Amino acid sequence: MYTCLLNFFFFYLYFPDDEHLLNIVNAHFSGHKFSKKSFDNIINSAIEKFREVRNKGTRRREAKKASTSELLDLVKWLLISSKTPKDAINKLNNLNNNIPLLGTLLKMREDQEYYLEQVNEL
Repeated sequence: MYTCLLNFFFFYLYFPDDEHLLNIVNAHFSGHKFSKKSFDNIINSAIEKFREVRNKGTRRREAKKASTSELLDLVKWLLISSKTPKDAINKLNNLNNNIPLLGTLLKMREDQEYYLEQVNEL
């Protein structure tokens, strides 16, 4: 019987800044139905809301913060479900009242409830 020793390397990757997040979203959603200006406005609003949810979304130590894949899910949902750019912005502004949309960023009900508590205290 052979024993195999494996070496594991762990890297800490810093979370992307807003500019990099914008580039990531643009790379995934090049063919959309809105004008460039409207799309950029939606994406900037989505990134702002995403950052808020990511920072306030959980109190559990082991909880997973919203990542870029959740941001991409949010943008996809907004682009599919919104008829106009204004509709998409309204959905983002009313995120607290739209649990399915909030669920794209925070998967666990406990995290959703905690986020809503944090927002309602302000």
